[in-house]
Amino acid sequence: MKKLKRLQNKIIERMLRTIVDFLARSSSVKAMFEYYGVPISRIYDVDICFSDLPVSAKTKDKVIYINSKFLEEGKLSEELHYLVHELCHWLQQECDDPYNRVPDKEAEYLDMPSELEAFMYQANFMREFYGDSVAEDYVDDLLDFHKVKGSERAKKREALLLDT
Repeated sequence: MKKLKRLQNKIIERMLRTIVDFLARSSSVKAMFEYYGVPISRIYDVDICFSDLPVSAKTKDKVIYINSKFLEEGKLSEELHYLVHELCHWLQQECDDPYNRVPDKEAEYLDMPSELEAFMYQANFMREFYGDSVAEDYVDDLLDFHKVKGSERAKKREALLLDT
């Protein structure tokens, strides 16, 4: 049983390495690292692991946690954009970016500058690899989910779909 677990861990490590290699070549990810003045080679220093989460992914204390459902369902390659979002949070934490400070508890999720920035890079990555319509649909779904309407919706949509 221990051999099987070690083999599974090796497979997961290799898979993550392949994913990180792929992300390191993305112009969206490169732009994000450049913005923070962090060499793209540091992407290999990021701790990434799988965990049972109530959300798709999260970054805490410079560790990226990805929902294990993506691994179990074999859909991680379809959901790489979540990893791009979390890499932005990793950079914010690594560089002690003031955008990453804990916001007022009353602040709406999409009013947090750290989240808007991460979603912007995520949308750019989606545009790069999945196409404009997929990125736009994702942003529209995100705004629907957070019940953003009217002129606020138009402003947020435009900001989230800016090129980096």
